[in-house]
Amino acid sequence: ILGGEVLTVTNGTVYRVLEVFDANGRLVQRVGLAPESRTHQLSTSEWPSGMYTLRWVGAGLPESTQLLVQ
Repeated sequence: ILGGEVLTVTNGTVYRVLEVFDANGRLVQRVGLAPESRTHQLSTSEWPSGMYTLRWVGAGLPESTQLLVQ
């Protein structure tokens, strides 16, 4: 994804929180997810270029995925 774009993420399960970590493991953003909403938008305009980890937290085990911001 290019820096400054809006990222749309889909909450397909019952996760309540989305956490974004930079490549050094620092928390960049933490967003509460409304259970009735299936999609959420995050702006990457304040994020420097690099690799990020998106981590969904809630019921069950957390899930994560990698995101490259250019």
